[in-house]
Amino acid sequence: MTKKTRARVLAGVAALSLSFSAVACSQDAKNDMDSAADKVSEAASDAKDAAKDGADKAKDGAEDAARDAKDAAKDGADKAKDGADKAKDGAEDVARDAKDAAKDGADKAKDGAEDVARDAKDAKDDVEHKTEITDAAGKEIAVPTPIVEMYESMGGTAGHLGKLTDLKEKHGRYLAAFNKGYYIAYSKETGAQRLNGKIAETWMAEGGLESDLGMPTAYEVERQDGNGWTQNFQHGDIIWSQTDGTWGPTIEKN
Repeated sequence: MTKKTRARVLAGVAALSLSFSAVACSQDAKNDMDSAADKVSEAASDAKDAAKDGADKAKDGAEDAARDAKDAAKDGADKAKDGADKAKDGAEDVARDAKDAAKDGADKAKDGAEDVARDAKDAKDDVEHKTEITDAAGKEIAVPTPIVEMYESMGGTAGHLGKLTDLKEKHGRYLAAFNKGYYIAYSKETGAQRLNGKIAETWMAEGGLESDLGMPTAYEVERQDGNGWTQNFQHGDIIWSQTDGTWGPTIEKN
């Protein structure tokens, strides 16, 4: 074999070797590309799933937020309505109380005016129906005229009643006391009536002008059985009599 031929054979063998190497490299590259493609596909699938999950979560979050906002708005509206109702009720209560207070004030003012007018009339009547007499201390005292008339009919200062020592008044009721133990009681309803002795003491012990028995309506009289005396009052009687040898009062209320 000539040198030239040998060279050609060696060149062919080298080319064949290079061809086999190229084929082997091409197959490895293909395998690498397929692997890379699979990884890209998996990554894309994962990204797609992640994006879907994110979108679903975002949608759920938005729906929850919208629902919460709606509930909060409804609660706020309910509370505002309750507040408005309470404010309305409060205003009505205040107005009602103010109206009642105004009515009470007007009624009290009316009653007060009537009381003042009544007192003024009573004062005028008292002035018109009183007469001045000199008491035991030498002072001039204005005494209801009916008391003075009875006192003078019994002799005045020269009579057995003696001189005026005291004059009490309660609610239009009068009691004149004289220094010899006698009294003359007077009211418009009962007129002037005398009291004395134990019956007078008993009546005054029961409250006198403020007694539940009221004012005397007549002078005392002797009892029919001769056992003591009885005096009539507006709401009962006082009896001074003897029981088992002992004298004492008996009060009989109507």
